[in-house]
Amino acid sequence: MSIILGSASPRRSELLALMGLTFTIAVKETQEDYPSHLSTQEIAIYIAEKKAQAFIEESFDNAIITADTIVAVDNSILGKPKDELEASNMLQQLSNQAHQVISGVTLLQHGKIYSFFD
Repeated sequence: MSIILGSASPRRSELLALMGLTFTIAVKETQEDYPSHLSTQEIAIYIAEKKAQAFIEESFDNAIITADTIVAVDNSILGKPKDELEASNMLQQLSNQAHQVISGVTLLQHGKIYSFFD
């Protein structure tokens, strides 16, 4: 059985490599929308699970790891910046401001999903 990291994130690859795991990287396009009634933690897990569902067929021969990270400030979730200017504006908004960074992680194997957040 192989491990597939369903993410192009260099940091996630680095974390798995530091753990001594051998894995391949595969990314499938997934809509990152979510129901509006979910909490920040639930959103992170919801999106990580959506990403994992795209790999359901591969999960019978492989272990799939997907994740999503949410940044929230003043009860608002910041999306992925579209460009450097938007990224700079977001960093200024977060600077000296209490905010949350929550990652949802999903492990998918044999069609079964295990999720957690931190």
